[in-house]
Amino acid sequence: MKTVLGLVENLLMLNIALAFSVIFIRARSNFRAWRFWWIEDRWEAVIINVIGGGGDDVVVPPVPANDARHILEIAGRFARRLRGPDRMRVEEFSAPFVELLRPDLTARSAEKRAAAVELLSVLALDAFAGDIVAALDDSSPRVSFVAAKALSSPDGPECTAEVLDRLHRYSNWNSS
Repeated sequence: MKTVLGLVENLLMLNIALAFSVIFIRARSNFRAWRFWWIEDRWEAVIINVIGGGGDDVVVPPVPANDARHILEIAGRFARRLRGPDRMRVEEFSAPFVELLRPDLTARSAEKRAAAVELLSVLALDAFAGDIVAALDDSSPRVSFVAAKALSSPDGPECTAEVLDRLHRYSNWNSS
């Protein structure tokens, strides 16, 4: 009887610990979501002002280092939709801190590497063409395909030969 009560007590303590863990994880997730919403709310207006300003008279607040990646994602969303001088303004806006994405090119996660290649191809394709060409040889087919797609863009650098040399990597893929 004593062992059963001890077992029940241990299970109760484990349940309490797991409940607190879930509450903590949920609170952290809500805080992150609120923080990202706040960053987007503030920086979307700044980027729109940069796009619409068209001159050097646009005041851009300093970019906090811990918010820079998220701000780059916001800038990338704008850059994907824009062409011409507007897109160039977004690229110029993100140029000072786009270098922060370089370590993601060698991250463990293939998803993180693919996201970095895609975002670099949108915001600074010419400056990071060498890194994107190197991503063609990535161990992950997804990263390689994202790099090939970026380098095949009409706006991209002349890297057709590098992409064609690696086309054999995609021969087993189906159209879906």
